[in-house]
Amino acid sequence: TPETHGDVEMNTDTPDVTPVETDYNTADTEPPTYPGCSPPLDNTHCLRHLALFTKLRPFAHEFLHAAAKLCQLYIYTMGDNLYAAEMASLLDPTGVLFAGRIISNQESTNSRVKDLDIVLGGSESVLIVDDTDRVWPHNLQNLVRIDRYHFFTQSAAGFRVPGASVMEKGWVDEGGNGDRFQLRDAFAVIASAHRQFFRGTEARGLAAEALAGFARGDTLTGKKGDTLGSGAADVDTEKDKGKDKLSQPLGDESLALIRNRDVRELLLGTPEQPPGPLSGVSIAFSRITTMGEPRPERHPLWLLASSAGACVSGEVQNTENTESERGDTKKTTHVVVRGEKTEKTKWALANDAHAVTSEWLFQCVVGWEKIDERSFSVLPKDDSKSEFADFEKDDSPEVSA
Repeated sequence: TPETHGDVEMNTDTPDVTPVETDYNTADTEPPTYPGCSPPLDNTHCLRHLALFTKLRPFAHEFLHAAAKLCQLYIYTMGDNLYAAEMASLLDPTGVLFAGRIISNQESTNSRVKDLDIVLGGSESVLIVDDTDRVWPHNLQNLVRIDRYHFFTQSAAGFRVPGASVMEKGWVDEGGNGDRFQLRDAFAVIASAHRQFFRGTEARGLAAEALAGFARGDTLTGKKGDTLGSGAADVDTEKDKGKDKLSQPLGDESLALIRNRDVRELLLGTPEQPPGPLSGVSIAFSRITTMGEPRPERHPLWLLASSAGACVSGEVQNTENTESERGDTKKTTHVVVRGEKTEKTKWALANDAHAVTSEWLFQCVVGWEKIDERSFSVLPKDDSKSEFADFEKDDSPEVSA
C-alpha cells in the first residue's frame, strides 16, 4: 500500500494554498516560482470535487514502476471508493500498475484497520509500505514504515509537527531539506527482500535489474536520470533484460526452494540465511528514528541493515566478544548517523568505530557489497578529536541520540 502523497483540504482563507488553484487555471498567467521548486509545485494536484489538494512525494512514479517489476501492487486506503479511485488515477494514469487492485474502506473487512486477509497472497510473501503502523495491528511484521510526508503547512499542523512541512522548509522538498527520500529507501528494502526470497531461482537477478531501472529513473513515460546515486550505476544489468520475467512461472525446483521462505524473517535476518554483505557488522543508529519510537525495527534503514546481515541496535554496544544468535559480534562497529556531532559519533571516535552517513548503508545494500566507509565518514579526516569536544546533545524527543 504505497503511501506516496500528502493531502490537504481546500481552505479559501489560507493564502499559501489557494493561489495554486488560481495560477494553475489561468491560461494567460505563468505559474509562480518559489525558492527550491523546479518546476514550481511539481506533481501538485487540485481535486475540486473532493475539495482538497494533493502532492505526490518525490519518486512516486519511479517507485511504483520499479516495484511493479518485482511485485503485484495493491492500493489499500482508509478512504472511500471515490478517494481511492482518484489517488489511483494520479499514481497510475494508465491503469497498468494496479490493474484494478484497489481496496478502500468499503471493500476492507474492517473499516477501522487494514488487514492482509483481503489481499490475494500469503502473508509470508507480502510487504506493506505505509506511514502508519497502528492501522496494521495483525500484520506489523510485514510493514516497512516510512515517515509521513508533509508538503502543506496544514498537514504538519494537523499531525502536531509544526515546521515539518515542505512549505515551511523554504519549499525545498524531501531529500534536499535534511530528510531522506523515503520511497527510495523503501524500494531498496523491497529489492533486498526479493533478492533474499528468490535466491537460487530463475528470478534471482530481477532485484538488481529493478534497482538499475530505478537508478535510471525509468517510468512508463520515460527516464528522468540518476535517482539512486553514483553507487547504483555500477549494478551490472542490461537495460531491458528479463523485463517480462515477473509474469513467467517458476520451475518446480524453484518452487520447492521458496516454499518455506518467509519475507518477514528474511528482512530481520535468520541464522539460516547465507552471509550478507554486512555480516559481521554491528550498527547503532543516531538521529535516524524518533526518540521513543515503539517499532524502530520497521524503519527502512533498519530493515536494509538487518536484511544485509548486520546486527542492528538503537544504542551503541560496548560488549566485547559477545555474539548474537546469528553469530555476529555485538560490539558496535558502525554508527549510522543523521548529522555529524552526536553522542554516538563521539563514542565512535573514542572507540575506533566508523561513523558514517546513512547513504553508506543504502549503497552497500543496493550494490550488495560492503563498500569503503571513507567517502561517507563524518569523523575528522586528520585524526583530530578536538572538533568533537563539544558534540551535540540530543535532548529533543524528536530524534534518537
